[in-house]
Amino acid sequence: KSESKTGSKEEGHPRMMDIDMPEIPLLVADFMWAVDYKGLEASRVLMGVQVIDENKKVRVQEVAPNSAAERAGFKAGDVILKLDGEEVNTYADVTYVLRSKKVGDKLKAEVERAGKLLNLELVFKKTDHR
Repeated sequence: KSESKTGSKEEGHPRMMDIDMPEIPLLVADFMWAVDYKGLEASRVLMGVQVIDENKKVRVQEVAPNSAAERAGFKAGDVILKLDGEEVNTYADVTYVLRSKKVGDKLKAEVERAGKLLNLELVFKKTDHR
């Protein structure tokens, strides 16, 4: 009978490597502590908004004080329609655009506020990470 620690051929399980499996549960911190984030924080930019997805729209719930969004004129309740000319339907769209930005870059935003279209421009400054 051919057996491994992960199953046997006779039971209908494919034979896998003969290894000792780690004890469960694994702590999330076991993996998080092993990742080196040096350099990531230095290049990261933030808009400074808390948003929610609503029926293929991204609505600003809160604007952080002294953030790029506040300096650009964002207000709670604004609906983000476009960022740098790209249509925004979900929070993931916002994240995608922000990943291409770095400190010193500008971002053009088209928003709807109380039924009116506004064009705002964000300028990203060095973020103070703690």
